[in-house]
Amino acid sequence: MENAAGLYTKTIGKLRREIAAWGIWAAMRDRITQFKDTLPLIMDLRSEALRPRHWSALKEEINKQFDQESDSFTLEDVFSLGLHNYSEFIGELSGNATKELNIERALVDIETRWADVIIDIAEYKEIYFKIRSTEDLFQILEDDSVALSTMKASKYYASFQKKIDYWEHSLSSISEIVDMILTVQRKWMYLESIFMAAGDINKQLPEEYLLFVLVNDGFKSTMRRISEENNAQKACSYPNMLDEVTDYDNKLEKIQKSLDQYLETKRMVFPRFYFVSDDDLLEILGQSKEPQMVQKHVKKCFEGIKTLTLIEPLKQLNRTYEASGGKSPDGESMNFAANVIVDGPVELWLVEIEQAMKVSEYVFLFMPPQLTQRTQPNP
Repeated sequence: MENAAGLYTKTIGKLRREIAAWGIWAAMRDRITQFKDTLPLIMDLRSEALRPRHWSALKEEINKQFDQESDSFTLEDVFSLGLHNYSEFIGELSGNATKELNIERALVDIETRWADVIIDIAEYKEIYFKIRSTEDLFQILEDDSVALSTMKASKYYASFQKKIDYWEHSLSSISEIVDMILTVQRKWMYLESIFMAAGDINKQLPEEYLLFVLVNDGFKSTMRRISEENNAQKACSYPNMLDEVTDYDNKLEKIQKSLDQYLETKRMVFPRFYFVSDDDLLEILGQSKEPQMVQKHVKKCFEGIKTLTLIEPLKQLNRTYEASGGKSPDGESMNFAANVIVDGPVELWLVEIEQAMKVSEYVFLFMPPQLTQRTQPNP
């Protein structure tokens, strides 16, 4: 069409000297000029970005009705409707439609992308499932959230408000739920190793133990459900999903506080437990009836003692374990002034061990040499 208009223009130009005075020449020139001026208009009207709402806006502007989808809608109709008189309006309308099309395509891209985004789930201890990695998930969440924020700030937001709001809420929900699952998972993994181990923590904290079993069963079921349907959008759209994992977090927080208070009471009885981590302290408390299992933690409580010298029951007419002394990391050994009965709560007999050390040191310093005994390192 542009080429044909150009050829006609050249032809009319060549005929100017000969027939310029003829009315037909002027009419043809004006007609071609009108047609050339209309070409940008035709390009705007042909834009693939135009949607029914744009055509409705145009019809309202010219106050005329027409069917742009009809086979009978021709170029002649464009002129007869006088659309060339609204070229500026149509140009702006088409330009806006193109920008809106970019938003429309971006929303389609988001929808297509999230159809394949998964939560990376892996087996844990063969009976559980846990989130293995969220790096890719959070990167996509961040990128698309920024894109949606930009769309929301655009003046074309109103045309896509429903979809933009939907995806903004959906991505926000996914982010919040996955974040909460990770928070619960960290607490759960720590407490699971304590409450589900073969210790007697269930006797020491019976209420907390029962509460943890309840949370453990629920969280196990939740993670198994995610492993079966790991599409991020579908997994996080489960009814009351956020409330569910938030409830797990609240209960685990309550259990953690009770556990901390419990450990604090033990540390107050035997302050050297402050040098021991929570995990080690729980292991010590869980093995109070097995002094041999506590041996590996003795060096963490005492600077110069690596192990205790324990006398097993019935070895010296003793009914329970007794500690007769201790050994240093360098191999030196010391004997207590009197054996310490190693029985009952571990924090109590460790207090007695500490007292026995002080008494033995006093005896060593102030009693006559023949009444004291201290062996030298082995050669």
